[in-house]
Amino acid sequence: MNLLQKIGNHKIFIFTVLVFAYGIWTLMPYARTYVPFMIGSYLFAFIVYRNQRDEFKKLFDPEIWLHHTTLNEAFIIIIGYAFIATVIQHVYIFHPTSFSEGTISVLGAIGVKEFSQTPTILAGLLYIVFAILAHEAAYYLAHRLMHKSPALWEFHKVHHSAEVMTPFTSFRQHPVEYAINALFHAVFAGVTAAIFLHLYPSPTSLHFVIQYQLAKVVFLTLGGALAHSHAHISYGLFDKYIISPAMHQVHHSEDPKHYDKNFGFMLICFDRAFGTAYFPDKNERFTFGLGEEQNPQYHTIKGSIIDPFIYAWQKLAGEDSDAQPEPDKPKT
Repeated sequence: MNLLQKIGNHKIFIFTVLVFAYGIWTLMPYARTYVPFMIGSYLFAFIVYRNQRDEFKKLFDPEIWLHHTTLNEAFIIIIGYAFIATVIQHVYIFHPTSFSEGTISVLGAIGVKEFSQTPTILAGLLYIVFAILAHEAAYYLAHRLMHKSPALWEFHKVHHSAEVMTPFTSFRQHPVEYAINALFHAVFAGVTAAIFLHLYPSPTSLHFVIQYQLAKVVFLTLGGALAHSHAHISYGLFDKYIISPAMHQVHHSEDPKHYDKNFGFMLICFDRAFGTAYFPDKNERFTFGLGEEQNPQYHTIKGSIIDPFIYAWQKLAGEDSDAQPEPDKPKT
């Protein structure tokens, strides 16, 4: 049976859209699925599973890539990209600059003096450390807020409704989730950079502001791009400090004991500090999804984009959105 027969004629269009959506995100340098990150992560997985070829083959399993969850998130991914391209990239409040400029003005107004024109190597390295921590704090707080706020959870459910995961599942997000993440990042990154640039107002400082992104590049190249996958990759002893793919898969597990665990992006430090860290056993495997909250409507455009607004409003109004009738299962 060839690929098109396996997909089915009525799904060829959806599959075409999905390939187009994937193509967009593999060309974005800030995305988990940027081509170099994917190549590095797959090579890393090949090394990890050098004696377990069946595990490595899961990364290419057609049952996962052609699962209805995967096929039906094509339009969610396209809508998410369109929102980023038209709103996130053009609305000033979503940019770190919007907060860095204000912070520099405040620091000057209250009389904070600069240290020197050119930062020392030590000062630059300290900034990189604090910038990484600021990035992690923003991600952790935004992520945890979306789990703990009943209204925001209605939007974040779209991401967690994936019953199988590929690296592109990271873009299975409602536009509201993109906006929340961008806003938190803009605040934390903008303020952190502003403090450093105010203390060291030099072009050299800008190099350090950019270079902190290298940590993210290394992380995503060494397996981080496979956080959304079925590859149970652990970093061994480094799991105590870094979020491995296996640890993020815990976060997507439908087992109640795994709920609200491992919120971090790269580092586990905030999860450990606030009691949300979970370290899986090497043989522990997971079933993904929302458990009792799983609803086939999350695999439709209406159910994943429009309905969360309705359910979030019901939560804010004190109504019970869970009392809605069970919708019919989508055909695609």
